Formats: sequence, C-alpha cells, structure tokens
Amino acid sequence: MTLTASEIYDRLTELDSDDESEFTLTSDTSESDVQTWYDGINVAKLESDADSQIERTALTDLTQGNVGPDNLSVNECIESRHDDPSNYEAAYVLRADRTFIQYFKPKVGGKEPIPESDVQTLMQAHVDDLVSKAVSAELLTRAQTEFGA
Repeated sequence: MTLTASEIYDRLTELDSDDESEFTLTSDTSESDVQTWYDGINVAKLESDADSQIERTALTDLTQGNVGPDNLSVNECIESRHDDPSNYEAAYVLRADRTFIQYFKPKVGGKEPIPESDVQTLMQAHVDDLVSKAVSAELLTRAQTEFGA
C-alpha cells in the first residue's frame, strides 16, 4: 500500500532525527502541512503511470523463447537456477527497473509452483506491490524536497 500523509510525516521526522541522515525537516512543518501537500498530489495518476511502465507477460508455455535474459525461455531460466522445469506449469515475466521471471508463488516459503489458474492474479499482485513501492519512494522524495530545510 502506498504511503499515507501520516506515514510520510513519520518518515520525515525519523529522517530528521537520524544522525546518519543529512535531511533536516523545516522546524514549522506539521502533520497537517504534509496532509495538505499530499492532498494536492494526484496519487492515483502516479500509481497509474508507474503501473503502465511495468511490462508484463503471463506464460503457460514455458518453452517459449526470448522472455528471459539472453533470449532464454522460462524453462531454460528455471534450469539455470537448478530447478526442474517439469515441476512448473505457469510463470510470469515483469520488466520494471529489472526483469523478474517468476515461476513459483512469491512470498510463499519454498518454491510452490504457480498454477495456470492463478498466474494472472499473482502477476497483478506482484505488479501492485512494485507500483506501491515506486510511488511511495516518489512521494517520500518529493516530500523531502518540499519540507527539507
């Protein structure tokens, strides 16, 4: 979930009190100031823009080439990670700031295969997580510029 105004204010005050950070919060900045600033930002557009920059492909044919680095198939990527391709039936590829080739359920202990029926849902959840992180980082950077001394 994307940072809220309250969370941004908390992060700014943490950065201000951190001896290792060079950030200094302007002395008269309140949580209300951050909320007013935040309300003026079209967060939904930031999320939409970040989402549109992530290339994504759901795959059920893991032999299809040209999806991974060096034009490898997902099966070849799986083998390069010392896993058995026959244990997997679906995968997705995301290209954001780096390429993700995901053939097992993310955030699940072990390497539980992605069933073909879940590939779209799991891919979208992964994209949503990346979007949230990117937008939160952008908001925090903007807030540091806006409220830094």
